[in-house]
Amino acid sequence: MEEHRIKLWNEFYDLRLSKTEIINNTPEDIAPDQWALFVEYRLKPGTQTEETGKEVSRLQIWDITHKKIDGSYVNEKAKDIAVRLKCNK
Repeated sequence: MEEHRIKLWNEFYDLRLSKTEIINNTPEDIAPDQWALFVEYRLKPGTQTEETGKEVSRLQIWDITHKKIDGSYVNEKAKDIAVRLKCNK
């Protein structure tokens, strides 16, 4: 599913276009309101990442993708895996 969203975004996103222009370029098979929400989400500063030139560890990726905004893990299984990853460093 995530792979499809990335492909879709890469296909329809154009840095030269405004947010409104991107929203108005709705793919045929997506409802306009869903596309607008998707574009809003993808253009949020918190959703976008910066290239820093630094290598990211598996644990960092795990934490980014498995923690809530408050810093807690989404569930106990995610926390257990993080503990194992920390032990294998």
